[in-house]
Amino acid sequence: MAKIVMAYLTGEWIRWFLLCALALLGIALVFSLLEGLEEVFPPGSESRLLQLWLWMGTYLPTVLPICCLLATLLTLAYLRKHGEWSAMLANGISPTRCFAMVFMLACLIGLIAAELVEKVAIDTETSEAGEFPLQMKIGSKRLWYFRSFDPRQMTGKELQLFCYGENGEDLMRIRANEATWSLSEGWKFKQASFLGFYSSKGLPVPDASGESIDWEDAPSSLVELLGKSPGINKSFDRLGGLGLDDDPTPFLLLRKTPKKMSKHQIDELIECLPEASDQALHPFRLRTAQLWWSGPSCLVAMLIGYCLGSVRDASSPGKIAGIFLLAALAFYLLRTLFDSMGENFVVGPMIAASMPYLIISLLGICYRYSKR
Repeated sequence: MAKIVMAYLTGEWIRWFLLCALALLGIALVFSLLEGLEEVFPPGSESRLLQLWLWMGTYLPTVLPICCLLATLLTLAYLRKHGEWSAMLANGISPTRCFAMVFMLACLIGLIAAELVEKVAIDTETSEAGEFPLQMKIGSKRLWYFRSFDPRQMTGKELQLFCYGENGEDLMRIRANEATWSLSEGWKFKQASFLGFYSSKGLPVPDASGESIDWEDAPSSLVELLGKSPGINKSFDRLGGLGLDDDPTPFLLLRKTPKKMSKHQIDELIECLPEASDQALHPFRLRTAQLWWSGPSCLVAMLIGYCLGSVRDASSPGKIAGIFLLAALAFYLLRTLFDSMGENFVVGPMIAASMPYLIISLLGICYRYSKR
């Protein structure tokens, strides 16, 4: 008997879950299209299906927990309305046991939500087309400026590179029509001109292979006289990286806001910037903690729905709607509060991401047992 009830409850829950997902995504799609077609289908997109998937993927991690909560509340409300809840209790059937399959489904949906975040971020990165200006400032030592940079080919056009000494003096400058980066070979310049300046280190001169710099000694009197004038001005069809190993990957990742990055991209960014301050990386660590909760959030939402929907007060769809709105408002206020605290370094990233879920779960459990 219990297995039959479990199968029936699971079927009802799935039906409500799909209806809620369709309704919420439909409403979001309508409002997005009202703001402009480019909100869903950006100009220049090659595949409308891909762009629709990317748009939907950005909403699903948020929509899926809401659907889990609503599906649980509505399932319990209609069980009560049709007298099936009372029949279960009268026959000694445990509601918690009958919802075991639903708990498993919520866990599975949570895993799907977590994977969607990663998949959408990767697809968004591969679908981004076009070039953009890029500037890289390496402390006070070097400044790179590309008029346009292609992140897919890791190639920049119309480069200007300025290298400075310890006291801010000019050491060398490179102008190139094209510069390409690879992890194995570093930078390669095409149609480049090299300017070297006299300094306390000497005069920088590219070696015969064009892969490194030789420093020629220069008298101090000559340095003072010609320090601001180039001691060498030479053009090259091809020029090696000259020992410059400035990886553009972190600067490309920093162009994105944390909310548009996957955990893999954030981990890559943190690994590429080991000397960055905690304050600079804090928003990205907060985003990592929030992404971790994208998996358990569906199970938490389902458990909260079960706690709220199984009490005696939740006896009709109207009361269910009121309970849902109060729960959603409470979670939104908690999420806003702790996000603000996390962004302002009041609490750690994981605490800021976890507390809204833990508090709302505790409130749901307390509410359930207070109404028994």
